[in-house]
Amino acid sequence: MAGFATWQDYEIAGVDYSDVGQLWMPSGGTGVNFTWRSRYNSGSEPPAAPGTIYDSAVAHPPTWQGLDFPAVSPKRRFIHSISGCSNLPVTICVYDRLVGVGTIGFTTPVGSKAVNTPALPRYSGVDAVENQAWFTVQSFNTTQPVIINLDSYTSADGSTGQSGGSISIPTSSGTPQMWPMPQSATKRGIRSVESINASQIATSFCNGSVVLLRPLAYVSLSSVWNEVCFATDHLTMPRVYDGAILGVMYNCPTALVVFNLTIKTVYG
Repeated sequence: MAGFATWQDYEIAGVDYSDVGQLWMPSGGTGVNFTWRSRYNSGSEPPAAPGTIYDSAVAHPPTWQGLDFPAVSPKRRFIHSISGCSNLPVTICVYDRLVGVGTIGFTTPVGSKAVNTPALPRYSGVDAVENQAWFTVQSFNTTQPVIINLDSYTSADGSTGQSGGSISIPTSSGTPQMWPMPQSATKRGIRSVESINASQIATSFCNGSVVLLRPLAYVSLSSVWNEVCFATDHLTMPRVYDGAILGVMYNCPTALVVFNLTIKTVYG
């Protein structure tokens, strides 16, 4: 069988090829400290419905700002290591950005807001069990928090009409902050989001997006260069499927963070 099925196959057979991707995060952004921010610092991405399907096999604009690698099927690609440094302590999450719908307004009236995310390009069906929905701020001006929750989503096992707990978007939030949206306690994973509910709306304006993503790896960076090798340190390597668009989000004490990140993948 072609490719690596597990990290043990990689250790035994060795690597055929490797690809390296590099990202740089300049200082900037606004919002609440010690919350997640996206490196996708673009208020226009994703666009309004029908939204975006993130697939590197199709031509895509620079606003996607992600890493993608050539297809290797029938071989398999994995993240071998992530390394980098930053001017401040920061936690990095590398994820596969799947689909997104933006320009969802959270002003009058309160109630359900249609989302209707497009079909997943990867991690569909029961494989959606680790998929998450995140709310990303695109524009924000309000004197009271915006309170939202997943109003109707389809879980990994195909159950429709599922809902999750509420999150409160503080008044000091800004682009490009991201907020994880709680799922039902009994229905794990997300195939699609049909709608979200706003129980408290913005006093002026609030536009945001819902992005479905798959977290792949977490690393911590500081002023001292750090490298995490998943093959030896974690004894498992995150799979990167053909077509994947790898995004980065980060959690730090201030928006004034600068970091360099190198992601090495292997395939064989």
